[in-house]
Order: sequence, then C-alpha cells, then structure tokens
Amino acid sequence: MGRNKITIKGLPSLPERKAKYALRIKGLVKKAKELSTMCDVPHLLLTFSPSGEPTVSTQNGTFEEILTAYSNLNPEKRLKSKEESLKKLGESLEKAGEVIDVSQFANHSAQVIESNEQNEDKKAKLKNIQDEISKIENFLGPLSLIDDIDQINSMEKIVEMENCLLQLLQQNELSKAFFVEQGMALNGFNTQQ
Repeated sequence: MGRNKITIKGLPSLPERKAKYALRIKGLVKKAKELSTMCDVPHLLLTFSPSGEPTVSTQNGTFEEILTAYSNLNPEKRLKSKEESLKKLGESLEKAGEVIDVSQFANHSAQVIESNEQNEDKKAKLKNIQDEISKIENFLGPLSLIDDIDQINSMEKIVEMENCLLQLLQQNELSKAFFVEQGMALNGFNTQQ
C-alpha cells in the first residue's frame, strides 16, 4: 500500500504557513544535502520563510563559490535551465488545477540575455577603441604625455619631443613621396611642391 497523494494548496493564514514551513524546510534541506553527498555536487538552497527570514543551505562549496560558478555560466545555458524549470513548474501547476502563463518569465530572461549580449558588444567596441588609443599613444611617444605645454620642465623632455616630431615629419615625407610615386593626389594638396 502506497501513500495517498495530498493536495498542494496555499495555506490561508500566516501562522499555518509558518508552522508548515518550519516542519517542511528541515526535510527539504536534508534532501538537498543527501543529493549533494550522493552525487558529489555542490548545492545551494536559499529560501525565505513566510515571515521573511532566509534559510541558506550549502554543501561542497560556499554560498559565494556556488553563486559565482552559476553566474559564470553561459547566459544561454542559464536561460535554457530556467526555461526547463519553468516548463516543469507550469506542468505541475496545471495538474494541480492552477493556470499560470510561465512564458512571461522566460521572455523576461531572453530580454536580459539580449541586454547582456548588447553589453558584451559595447565592451568589445570599447576595448577596440582603447587599443586604437594605445596604438596612437605608442606612435606619438612622449608627445602623447603632454596635456599642457607649460608642464614641460626639463631640457631632456624638449629634446625628446623634438626628436619624436622629427621622426613623425620624416615618416610623413616618406608617405607623401610614396603617394606622389603612385600618381595620387594628396586630398586637395598639389603633388608638386
């Protein structure tokens, strides 16, 4: 003989919910720990009591380690996991006679992932811009460090900047000569000087 199924429904009063929570949370924590031990996997269980008090259970890792591992997952994997959980929740609620559209939660997750992808694109563009600035600074050498000409305080700096300017002018002359050889106009400049 098996057990009879009990009907799962919300309890009407706060004292009843508190009492039921106190009874059942211990069993839930025990099952989570058993699963963690049997399968040698970390677990993190975070619940809030009806009065708002948190209950946290972890095993095979700290709260921070497990959250970090989850947050480092590929966003698509997190979305897929969430969608599967929502689908199962929807099926369970449907069997219990409740009708809730869980797709709205999945849509929100998809929007969050799309926003994350846009942020990644922006980060990549920013990195490219920073790389370009770095190349220009390397090309300009000591000239890139001067924000204000009045900050130059040694003859060494002046000579270093002068040498850098002479190198830039020589490179510019070589580029102009190349374009003249190729018979190209220099953007409105006369190729004859």
